[in-house]
Amino acid sequence: MELLQLNTLQLSDVAYFCNRYPNIDVSYEILNNDNLISNSTVNIKVKLERVNERSESVIASLFPQKREEGWWLVIGDSTTNTLLSIKRLTIQERNEIVLDFMAPTGGKHDYILYLMSDCYMGCDHEYKFSINIQNPINMT
Repeated sequence: MELLQLNTLQLSDVAYFCNRYPNIDVSYEILNNDNLISNSTVNIKVKLERVNERSESVIASLFPQKREEGWWLVIGDSTTNTLLSIKRLTIQERNEIVLDFMAPTGGKHDYILYLMSDCYMGCDHEYKFSINIQNPINMT
C-alpha cells in the first residue's frame, strides 16, 4: 500500500478500527400521530440496530483509560434551540427506546431526532420529522 504509506501493522490497526467503527441503523415511529392534542404526551419509538460487531471498549489509543461507548438520543427543536427529550444509552445488538415530550400548541411543528455518540466523531444521525397538533377546543 504505497499510496497510504502504511506498514502491515498500521494497515491491520486501520482494518481493526474500521470493522468496529459503529454502524447503527435507526428507525422511528410517532406512536400516537393520529391523535396529538396540545398538552398531551407525544411518544416516539426509536429502534436501533447495530450492524457490525461491538467492541469491548472504545478504540481510542490516545484516550487515557478504557472507555465504554455511550450514545445520546435527543429530540430537539432547532428553531428555538430547545431540547424536548433526551436519553443516554448503550447500544447492544438491538434496542427499542420510547422518547416522550409534551405536545405544544396547535399547528405543525418541525423537530429533529438525533443519535449522537459520546466517543466517535462522524457517526451521528439526524432525522427531521413533523407533527400536527390539534388544540383541545377544535376537537369538538
